[in-house]
Amino acid sequence: MNIKLNWFRIKNFKGIKDLIVELNGKNINIFGNNATGKTTTMDAIRWLFFDKDSNDNTKFTIKPQDEDGKDLLYLEPTVESELLVDGKPLKLKKSMVEKWVKRQGATEKVFDGHTNKYWFNEVPCKAGEYKDKIDSLINENIFKMITDPLFFNTKLKWEERRKILLEISGDATDEQVIASDESLSRLTEILNDRSIDDYKLVLADKLKGLKKERDDLPPRIDELTRSLPNEEPDYSAIEVELKGYKDQLATVEFLMTNATNKANKITEKYQELGKLKSQLEKVKEKIKSESGADRKKLLEKKSELENGKFILQSGIRELQLEVQEAKTRLESNSKTRQRLLEEWRNLSDKNLEILSEEFEVGERATNCPTCGQDIPEETIATEIGTLRVKFEQNKKIKLADNIALLEKNKESGLALKINTEKIKSDLELAEKELSDKEFQLENLTISINALDSEIVRPIEEPDYTKYQEYNELFDKIEQLQAELDKPVEDKSSELLQKKADIQLEIEARNRVLNVKDEVEKKKARIEELKAEEKRVSTLIAELEGHKFLLEKFTVANVFVN
Repeated sequence: MNIKLNWFRIKNFKGIKDLIVELNGKNINIFGNNATGKTTTMDAIRWLFFDKDSNDNTKFTIKPQDEDGKDLLYLEPTVESELLVDGKPLKLKKSMVEKWVKRQGATEKVFDGHTNKYWFNEVPCKAGEYKDKIDSLINENIFKMITDPLFFNTKLKWEERRKILLEISGDATDEQVIASDESLSRLTEILNDRSIDDYKLVLADKLKGLKKERDDLPPRIDELTRSLPNEEPDYSAIEVELKGYKDQLATVEFLMTNATNKANKITEKYQELGKLKSQLEKVKEKIKSESGADRKKLLEKKSELENGKFILQSGIRELQLEVQEAKTRLESNSKTRQRLLEEWRNLSDKNLEILSEEFEVGERATNCPTCGQDIPEETIATEIGTLRVKFEQNKKIKLADNIALLEKNKESGLALKINTEKIKSDLELAEKELSDKEFQLENLTISINALDSEIVRPIEEPDYTKYQEYNELFDKIEQLQAELDKPVEDKSSELLQKKADIQLEIEARNRVLNVKDEVEKKKARIEELKAEEKRVSTLIAELEGHKFLLEKFTVANVFVN
């Protein structure tokens, strides 16, 4: 591709107001005193092509400035040129445009920075599109080498200079070096279209990462191994015990459900009794309907109050049962709390006991029982040191186990406290409601007694037994009342306590089995880490082989060239 510069124009760029230079595809020399625009001209050309100045800076002042060093507004730095590409004209243009915006509620626009605009062959385009088109036209480094005589020697890295010189003068390729030594043939597959230098970087990075990974694995394996308990309980026996307690819990819960169902049935019977009595009163009122309007109204009012009284009594009985049950649960929780406190004291004492344990050497033989020679002090010291390390490890494990039990005790106590506070709150509400209902019942009874004193009997009480409807209702009431008068055995408090005791046994065994699960997970993780250590070591050995081949390649490269 043949590219020539036809002309370029610079406007409002740094100190240049307006400069047009016509080259007509020829070379020119630009001379001048200091600060007359020579470097600025080069900066403008570089900015047009690559958005940089002549020193490769991307951030530099472009706009003209006043005497105080502040940018002058309402000016648009613009650089444009015309190239001849293979004889065809191509125009490039780039401008820095001011942004003026009008804020919400403001009356005038304010300055809000700059933005660049691009034209490629007079077609407006975005920054990315413009860069891609310039890159397809000419390589940035090539442009700098042919426009800046100092660029190659002072600004290119030595590796890049060497690469360029080798491209010009010629050098043996990696393939030629590999072909010169049959033992290097595997490098072709290993390199996988990468250069020797690139693969050296890849290899060094991989080996560094793998060696760090390998060195990190043994401490992790050792830490997990030391965290395993020295002895493990008979988990199978504990699982059998756990199943037995769960079966007992299911039986107790079944009995508690039956007791609740019985209580519900008794409540239903009381409600039915109230309905029957209400119906009986209505039948009596019907029979006495001819006794007079006033007396009938009084009786209706009394029947209404009696029905309300019965409903209140039923509610009172239910609340009394609820209060009794809450007190029973509080008593049970109090016993559990005392047991947890005792357990906490024992565990705390055990903590102090463990902490107070001291390593004791005891009397040891100082000579060999076989040959009678004195045992070296270093041997005795090493043996004592080993025993001291084992003692400290066992002490830490026992202390950690005991602390875990203390934490579990604390959690159980906190849960018990929350449950107790909830029961007390419910009990307070129930007692208040019971007091309110008892007060209502007292007032209602007073009202009924007042009605009784007002009721007169102008005629003799009818013989209700002559009426079939009355007799049927009366018999039903008598039968239902007889059933309700039978004593009922209340085992709710006993069942609640038994349930709490069984749950504590279940929790104790679950804690042991949870430790089993944790131990199994740690053992599995240890095996995983060992397999990973083996895999990483194998990879390192394989890459060390690659490294050896690269060293042989370096030697062969010297002889080939």
